[in-house]
Amino acid sequence: MEEQLIQKTIALTLIDGIGTQNTKKLIDYFENAENVFKQSARSLASLSGIGQSKAVCIVSQFNDVLKKAEFELKYIYDNRIAFHFYKDSNFPKKLLECPDCPVLLYSKGCFDFENGKYISVVGTRNATEYGKKLCQDFVRDIAISQPDTTIISGLAYGIDICAHQAAMENNLPTIAIMAGGFAHIYPNAHKHIAELMIDSGGIITEGISSTYPERQNFLKRNRIIAGLADAVVVVESAAKGGALVTADIAYSYNRDVFTFPGRVNDIWSLGCNQLIKQQKAALIESAEDLEYLMSWDKNKIKYIQTSLFNDLTEKEQAVYSIIKKEKKLHKDLLNQFFKNENSLQSILLSLECKDIIKCLPGNYFIPL
Repeated sequence: MEEQLIQKTIALTLIDGIGTQNTKKLIDYFENAENVFKQSARSLASLSGIGQSKAVCIVSQFNDVLKKAEFELKYIYDNRIAFHFYKDSNFPKKLLECPDCPVLLYSKGCFDFENGKYISVVGTRNATEYGKKLCQDFVRDIAISQPDTTIISGLAYGIDICAHQAAMENNLPTIAIMAGGFAHIYPNAHKHIAELMIDSGGIITEGISSTYPERQNFLKRNRIIAGLADAVVVVESAAKGGALVTADIAYSYNRDVFTFPGRVNDIWSLGCNQLIKQQKAALIESAEDLEYLMSWDKNKIKYIQTSLFNDLTEKEQAVYSIIKKEKKLHKDLLNQFFKNENSLQSILLSLECKDIIKCLPGNYFIPL
């Protein structure tokens, strides 16, 4: 992408009052950000979802945001920051699956989002010693059995920084998703750790360099932590908190969510137990549990006796064949093939009892 187009793309994301969805709508309709800046308010207003008031707001900000973007472009070049546009090949494809994915990302480090496994590990800032040990053991065991894994978290105090440090100690790449820009790495106490991460993994933010780590930016950051992951693991969480927000977002993205259970009267396990009760997360006690549920355990092949298939009914064989072909299938899609929902439910239960399929959180089924 040429420099002038990069500047105008950055500038478009800085316009107040239109949001990510409308920004992408403008780029998609007018082909690129440069063309958007050539439009009159009347032309912009004709686009569905924009309207007259937003169109006037956009045009009135053109000059101001172009100046800000010019400064930002210089900052990017001076600090060797990578630029990821959602239409470019270097943008993480996993995020494109998310309806509210960012228009731009800024990063430092080395990433290969198309290969390997990605696990987001999140939890409370007030991590207990038990929670830290749980996190450290989990990351260590993942490093041993799944060395092609990258650990993602949010650089915050508690479980986040514990996950990053455990990954580095066990030679796993780790990525921090920041709520602020590169000029405001937060918390400052973890800045040196973020810099170390650049050599193996890196740091990513949606905001320009001057973005402050304000509350709304932490919420925006959480969706990136959720969207980049194959699996999200909540280690410890109170009844409310950012980790639960990340888990909820991951669940809405159809990501696999896992959590460690805790004592019923433990304040820092209330959120984890709540996720399990709501069936938004699968209960795990170890890395081995996650590997099994994600079908990552290639060293422990589960043999199914051929004779077992001879015992399946015609409908059971049909259901199993579809699940095996798709590798992971939601129950609603199965309903399209089998109109009798009660009959389908009994077939799925029978196949589970025979250890041929497994039900994951969110009513997804995988073959074993």
